Amino acid sequence: MSNLLPQEYKKSIVRLYRKRFLSILFFMLAAFLFAGVGLLIPSLLLSTGNESTLQKQKELLSLRETTTIARSQSSSISAINQKLNVFSTKVPESPIVQGFIKPILSVKGDQVQIQNFNFELTSNSTTSARITVSGVAQSRETLLEFTDRIKLLKGIHTVDLPIMSFIKNANVTFTISAGVTLE
Repeated sequence: MSNLLPQEYKKSIVRLYRKRFLSILFFMLAAFLFAGVGLLIPSLLLSTGNESTLQKQKELLSLRETTTIARSQSSSISAINQKLNVFSTKVPESPIVQGFIKPILSVKGDQVQIQNFNFELTSNSTTSARITVSGVAQSRETLLEFTDRIKLLKGIHTVDLPIMSFIKNANVTFTISAGVTLE
């Protein structure tokens, strides 16, 4: 029967069948898409419910771990404190600290920062020693005043301040050597 139709009608019928085929294809694709989304929604809801439950369990476990760690640390600290109680709480004062370091610290002032102390006995005598004090002074004048105050301290007989310390005008690094009498 299609052979009896003219060419124009045949082309229009073929176009019509193609349009129907494509529309059915798109409808079926849309139906599969909606069915897939519909079937995924329960899984999504179940996953979000499980996620919130697992978050709560994680928080509980982390709190338990924190309290366990805190307990173990407090018991460790208690054990260490008990071990430290064996030592005397009053440390005997060293004559070096009492006789030389504390007086130097008392005359240093606010504009001098001491970074290092060194104390060594001189090799030829048991009654004299050499103290070396290193640090930073804010200015040359401050360093000179600090050196003069050290010279006035009891038990210190010689004070040497290298001239190289006076090169800078501010933030002057210094190393003062002083001879002391150990009596």
